[in-house]
Amino acid sequence: MNNWGVQPGLKNLTDHFLEEWFWRPAAIASYSAGRIADARAALAWHGTLSEMGMVVISSTLAVGDIGHALGRGLMVPKP
Repeated sequence: MNNWGVQPGLKNLTDHFLEEWFWRPAAIASYSAGRIADARAALAWHGTLSEMGMVVISSTLAVGDIGHALGRGLMVPKP
């Protein structure tokens, strides 16, 4: 995510394959080092993919504190 918006490089990729992905199902998974799990990026992508004609499921997978979720605890030390 770039300043809580859609990442430009990934958006260019989705635009390039627009016709191939039209009416395809999509799911959104997000993660972050903090507790928020990049929910703003997931919300931005949901609207973007829907407008592109993809069928986006309403549920999202959000994993906050990815380092702890992977069992390593290496991402961000707790204060």
